[in-house]
Amino acid sequence: MTSLAKVDLHSHWFSPKITQYLLSKKTGIRFIEQNGKILLDRQKIDALPQLFELGVQWFDIDLRLDHLEHHQVVHQLLSWPTTLEIDSNIDVSESRYISRLYNNDLGELLSLYPAKFSALSYLSTSDIEFATDELKRGHEELGFIGGVLPVGALSSYASAQHFADLFKAANELGSHIYLHTGSAHDTVQQQVKSSELLATPVQLQILNTSYVFSSAVFTLLFTDFLDAYPNVTVQIAMLGGSGISALLIEQILQKQQRYPLPQQYQQRLSQITFDTGAAGDGIHAIEAMRHIFGIERLVFGTDYAPQASVNTVIQHIEQTDLTENEKQQLYFDTPAHLLKQKGIHVPTLQLENA
Repeated sequence: MTSLAKVDLHSHWFSPKITQYLLSKKTGIRFIEQNGKILLDRQKIDALPQLFELGVQWFDIDLRLDHLEHHQVVHQLLSWPTTLEIDSNIDVSESRYISRLYNNDLGELLSLYPAKFSALSYLSTSDIEFATDELKRGHEELGFIGGVLPVGALSSYASAQHFADLFKAANELGSHIYLHTGSAHDTVQQQVKSSELLATPVQLQILNTSYVFSSAVFTLLFTDFLDAYPNVTVQIAMLGGSGISALLIEQILQKQQRYPLPQQYQQRLSQITFDTGAAGDGIHAIEAMRHIFGIERLVFGTDYAPQASVNTVIQHIEQTDLTENEKQQLYFDTPAHLLKQKGIHVPTLQLENA
C-alpha cells in the first residue's frame, strides 16, 4: 500500500439531525431501523435495492477519522449523496428543510475538525433561489467552499440554464461546484437520461453513468455555459462517466477538421477536474483520462460512505501505469492546490516510511 499523503475530494456523510429526521418519517423516502441497522427506503427498485443499507461509516465520525488516518488520507471533502436521489423525489418545502438542516450540521462538524474536513452545501434542485441563498450562506457563515449538484442538472445546455442564477452567485463567490451522480428535480426539464427500454436496471445504471456524465462534460466543454463563470471550478465525479468522456474527446482531438475545437476549450477545461470515486476507479479509465486530459485534471476521490473503505480505489490507482510523480499529483498536489485556491490550507505532510 502506498504511503503517500492523500486528499480525498469525493466522500459523503449523513448528519445526526438528518438521520433523526429521516428516521422519524412514516411515509415517503425515509430511514428505517431494522435489527440494529439503518436502511434507506428509496420507494423504488432499480439498480439499487428499495431498502438500501447504510453502514456505520455513513454516521460515525470517529470511525471515519481512524480509517482515514490508517490510509494516510489527511483531508476529506464532504458532500450530500445525490446518488440516492432524495432531493429529486421530495417536495420543495421538504427540500428546503433538509438542505438547511444538513448544511447546519455540516457547518458544526467543520467547526470541530477544520483541519480534517472541508464541505459543500446541499443545494435544493426544486428551489434554485433558495439553493443560491444556501450557497451564499455556506460560504459566508459555515466555511464551505461551494455546493453539490446532481450531474443531471448540467446534462444538457437547456437543463444547465435552469441554474444560471446559482452559477452567477457561484462566480461571485469563487465557488467549487461538484457534479455528482443523480438527477435534479423534475422541474428541471430536458435532463439527459437513457431510455429504460434499452437494458435491465443494472445495465441501465452503467449506461447512464457514461451517458449522463459525458453529456455534462460536453455541456461544459462544448457550449458557452461555463464562459460566463470563469471564477467557478467544477469537479465531475467518477472520471466524468467511468472515463468514457476521454475516449470521446480523443476522437474530437484526432479529427478536428470534422470536429473543430471551440476557441474556449482550454479555458473551460482548466476549470474542470475529474475524480476517481465510485465508477471512476477503473485502472484503464484512469490511464485514459491522464492521456487525454492530463494528470493535472485528475483528483483523488474514494466515495467513502457508500464505500466502507478507501482502500479499493487506492489499490486500483497503484495498479495503473502512472509514475510516482503523477500519483503524487493525483493523491495530494492537485486536490490540495484546488483547496488552497478556496482558502483551505492542507499541511504538507511527511509521512513515516514515505
